[in-house]
Amino acid sequence: MSCRRIFRNAIDYIHKHVLNIKTFTNIYEVNIMQIPFSAQYTLDEISEALGCDEAKFKKEKTGSLQRSNGIYELERWNGVLHFNRKTPFSTKETEFIKKILASYNSLSKQLSTRGVAHQYMQTAITSSVLDISIARYISSSPDSFLYIHKLIQHLKRLSLKQYEGSQIRTGFLITETKHQKQKEFDIDSVDYEIVPTDGNIKLDRKTIKDTTFLRIIDGINSFYLCDPKLDISAYCNILSSEYDSFEKLSGKCIENILRSDTGAQFYAGVSNSAEFEIITHDNIRILHRKGRWYFIDCNLVNGIIASKHRETEPWRIFYAMSKIKKGTVALITDKTQNSLEKLVKRHVSDDSGVRKNIDACIKDADLGRLCETGELMRILTTDGMSIFDKHFDSLIDYSAIVNTALCDSDTGGGGRESAAIAGSLFGTTVKVSEDGPITIFKDKKIIYDVG
Repeated sequence: MSCRRIFRNAIDYIHKHVLNIKTFTNIYEVNIMQIPFSAQYTLDEISEALGCDEAKFKKEKTGSLQRSNGIYELERWNGVLHFNRKTPFSTKETEFIKKILASYNSLSKQLSTRGVAHQYMQTAITSSVLDISIARYISSSPDSFLYIHKLIQHLKRLSLKQYEGSQIRTGFLITETKHQKQKEFDIDSVDYEIVPTDGNIKLDRKTIKDTTFLRIIDGINSFYLCDPKLDISAYCNILSSEYDSFEKLSGKCIENILRSDTGAQFYAGVSNSAEFEIITHDNIRILHRKGRWYFIDCNLVNGIIASKHRETEPWRIFYAMSKIKKGTVALITDKTQNSLEKLVKRHVSDDSGVRKNIDACIKDADLGRLCETGELMRILTTDGMSIFDKHFDSLIDYSAIVNTALCDSDTGGGGRESAAIAGSLFGTTVKVSEDGPITIFKDKKIIYDVG
């Protein structure tokens, strides 16, 4: 009997006696419906960046795609990608998801390889897909993409560096204008000046090792101006501003420039908290913190916290606290102070009489004034819960020690989380952790968690 005949008989025997055809077919169907490891990793990255409860691949499409009530679905890989959280996705967030998936698809064309080459490609995708997606998201054109990707890599490295014991800080405004002229200008009560350099400075690895380059610009009161090909021709100084500490920390000066007619496209910089931040003209923050990317739609956060806020933007307050790593917990409620008696047990300091005397100066005061004077910053960095009215327009109470018995005993977490869960029975609570993350609660459930 020939070797070929023996082999065919062996295969027939396995099919007949070891594997029935139905079982073999089912195994094959499951295998072809599985997505690559790098694809699931990418879904997990999107989930963390947007604060999703879940991001998964569904093998079968059942009915029409869901795109409401905190669910967003897309058809991919002969199945459905399902993203789920308790807060609806904004248009900017869904655009960001599509940009990441498009980048993944471009990279995954090489996954037809097998063996070691396949493993190398999977590893390359998992380590770079978000960097590439973000570069594509903020780039003004395909031509500038590679340069913007290089800028991202430079700033990620700088976020890990210190000089003489302090974090390196710097910032860049990307603008189409290649040649800047000396001038002064003002936008929204802020005075700026542009100072041109004698010649273009090429942003490369040699430049970012230069001590003078890193020390002359701090990314807070000054930032470099460079074109999309990373040629630096000037820097911009903030001469004076009337902004409060929350507005400065959240980058309102930069927002003004991006929204003006100066030609600026986006800002990228490293803060003193060793974080790499990207600011776009449409109120988006893309934050690289502790090796992870986070995508924050500031308008969405405003709507979650106080849908009809007036002058003071809620996101700006809590994002500033997140940037300086100061933990706090706050309640935004439509209840009166009397109806909060079940929640508030006492206050941090009641004994000396100081609180009673200054209450009239702080309670029900205009929130804008408390921001300008610095009182709100000092209140938020004091132990206890701060309580705001439903329009985030005034402070109802502060330094409140709450009745954590109102939350479940098995919720876990620390004192701030227990206070936030208990407070969420009376409105929307926001907890900022000392390591940065912002978590929003409603009815004892987390409805948004990012950073």
